[in-house]
Amino acid sequence: TPEGTGPLRVLVTHPRVQSAEEVQEYLAKALRLPSDAKNSVEYRGVESDSITVVLFRSEMSLTQVPEARKVLRQWARAKDDEQAHDVLRWRQRLGFEDDWMVSSEEDRRTILHRLLCCMWNGQVDILDGETASPSRVRLRLFPEKGASVPGVRLRLGDFPGGISSWSELLRSYERWTVLDDE
Repeated sequence: TPEGTGPLRVLVTHPRVQSAEEVQEYLAKALRLPSDAKNSVEYRGVESDSITVVLFRSEMSLTQVPEARKVLRQWARAKDDEQAHDVLRWRQRLGFEDDWMVSSEEDRRTILHRLLCCMWNGQVDILDGETASPSRVRLRLFPEKGASVPGVRLRLGDFPGGISSWSELLRSYERWTVLDDE
């Protein structure tokens, strides 16, 4: 079956015949379809001499597709520690234009706005480093303080020449969305 956690759908095409219901009943018994596809099987008679079964998952975010998530993780690690021999296993069909990982430019604006709101509302704790350029921060999801309040821990980069690590907040958040379970 296709990888992922989205709902599984099945399309079964068969030669168009007059007794389509009999064919569909037979195919339902003869084909060993995955159990999580019982309610989402579609049978369609077509101008063909063959039977085709297509299984697909839908309604998944990019990070719920294991192959894509693996590529995003590789990309995130490569951006943190670039090497001359780095190559991506996944070909880029539309070319390489953007240096961000997952979000579109508009998504990044929205995310940055939310991060700044979090800072404005005092929901950012500095875990390591100086206030002007911390190395690790925690974004609390609620205004309350304490270890039990859910939040996101981000590692910010170290920049030479007096550039603050806050400049990497958005990229660190993107990295967290891809590598959060490591």
